[in-house]
Amino acid sequence: ATRLLESGDVDISSRDERLWRPSTEAEIAAVLTGFWSLGSAAQLARDRLRAWLARADLPIADGTPFDPDAEEDIHPLLVDAGWELIPLAELDPERHKGAIGAYGDALAFDVAKFEEAEAIPPTVHLQELPAIGPTELLAGVDDDGMLAEPLELWIDGSEPYHDYVVRGVRRAAKLVDA
Repeated sequence: ATRLLESGDVDISSRDERLWRPSTEAEIAAVLTGFWSLGSAAQLARDRLRAWLARADLPIADGTPFDPDAEEDIHPLLVDAGWELIPLAELDPERHKGAIGAYGDALAFDVAKFEEAEAIPPTVHLQELPAIGPTELLAGVDDDGMLAEPLELWIDGSEPYHDYVVRGVRRAAKLVDA
């Protein structure tokens, strides 16, 4: 990334795809934690982002974080986090028995698996966070470290499958219903 930015071959304020790179879930979590935590390290990260945006002559939007109506206009898009879940036909019966069991019985799962295989266009089970740009990283949390706005997860695909995955994530994160 440093080499590309210093090369002069790309306008850092552009939407050039060479400025993008895939990231792991751990890297995304580290970025969000780095900006959305309390303390001096998070403040330093936000200050450095503001300075970088100023050097790149990019505006620092003052809108509402996580505004779904503004997603298409976010620039620069700093985090675009989405996941494609394993197709139903590829779930391991032992390892993924909870997801399979979320359908209620074997017949219901087999029907969902068949519908997935026969769908045109093919069914893809997706989960995606809101687009995260400067406003979200700089103002995504309040002074108490709480999200400024609800963080909505966009989901497409089989409802029982997604419900199972989201319940598992919530349990692993020790989140409670409000």
